[in-house]
Amino acid sequence: MLDIIRNILSFIGTFLVISTVTMIILQGVVCLITNQWEMKEKTDYPIVITGILIALILIPFYYLPA
Repeated sequence: MLDIIRNILSFIGTFLVISTVTMIILQGVVCLITNQWEMKEKTDYPIVITGILIALILIPFYYLPA
């Protein structure tokens, strides 16, 4: 039972790290391209959605300790 809980927690942690890092990188790229360092609402939502989608696509590659 503890193995299942540990696997779920590691999955959630890995998902959050991948999606957050992707969002930070995309936000930096958008800031460099637009040359504006404050984000607008129009760019925040696509960055969040793209970060979550990339993390979802990478699910088969996550490492879940058994």
